[in-house]
Amino acid sequence: MKYTKVIYLGIIPSHKRELVGGYATANKRNIEEYKKQNIEVLAIHYPILYAKNPVQIVLYLLKWFLFFFRCVNHSLFNSSKATLVHITPLYKYFIYIEFFLVLVFKMSNKDILTDIRAGSFIDYYNKNTRVYRFFIRKLLSLSKHIAVEGLIYKNFIIEDLSQNKDILYYPNYVKDDQILPAKRTLIDTEPIQIIYFGRITETKGIYTILKTFELLQQRFNIKLIVIGGFNSLDLKQDVERYANENLIILPPKSKSEINSLLEHSHFFIFPSLHPGEGQSNALTEAMAYGLVPVVSNNGFNKTIVDDCGIVLSKEASEEDYNKAITQVISNNQWLILSEKAKNRIIDNYSNGVVSNNFFNYINRNL
Repeated sequence: MKYTKVIYLGIIPSHKRELVGGYATANKRNIEEYKKQNIEVLAIHYPILYAKNPVQIVLYLLKWFLFFFRCVNHSLFNSSKATLVHITPLYKYFIYIEFFLVLVFKMSNKDILTDIRAGSFIDYYNKNTRVYRFFIRKLLSLSKHIAVEGLIYKNFIIEDLSQNKDILYYPNYVKDDQILPAKRTLIDTEPIQIIYFGRITETKGIYTILKTFELLQQRFNIKLIVIGGFNSLDLKQDVERYANENLIILPPKSKSEINSLLEHSHFFIFPSLHPGEGQSNALTEAMAYGLVPVVSNNGFNKTIVDDCGIVLSKEASEEDYNKAITQVISNNQWLILSEKAKNRIIDNYSNGVVSNNFFNYINRNL
């Protein structure tokens, strides 16, 4: 008996609100994949707190009450055993609400799939109270299926949390039609183009990116493109001082616009120190276009890149990034790494591969 319906709980974009970030992107894609399999999806959106004034906080709490009521209602009046409850927990203080949600659905004989996507899952667990850790373990024990975005979570859940279950490595994927079909080339007469796209913050390494470019510019015909939104006006004004004809700073762009820039770019630089880093969609999307990644060993970067680029320590400076990129260029490694990067996405992080693994997993564990 295969699942015919999914009740999906999480932060989910809709026509009323377009959300950015790994959680929202992954949830949207998961729902699309269920629908492709002709599985009915009921999406119950987590409430979002847009402003921290008293009125918004009261409305936010009211929305959580209504959210919980909807879940209880669907739990009680949906008796089909072919229904799967797919939840992408937020952890932190949400874990207590999420545990009781899972418990309610479990009591009505629904199968639970807990989809762990937080980049700081292990840190949250280790740094929190015994009560918090108890609820994490109980939530996982109630789950028939467990999927993890980071490969390091698989051993952690089995060994440290004593969950002797079949756990699926379920990374974010690149859509098959978003992988560049043509083989890349490196033309000597054209500038080497480095690109970063995503949120522009200090923890994402914007100053390391800018200073690396300044060092590389002393030796190579090189261009840097930075795309994204800033988290503060002061940072925006400061970063924009660096802009010139070879250092272009752009606001957020559509996927098709980014793809047109990726097609002519050579390196994706990502020196992130962000504490909650998980799997970067920008990283896999860049590799799918044959860009050689030069990244920090943060989040799941090392797992994604493997031997298809350069992974530097979190302590690496702009001099280290400059040296890494210089070596790739000077040793004529770019074409080899470019093809390896694209093939790694095709073999491990493409739509077809990841989705096929997912549905094989839930069907064999019915």
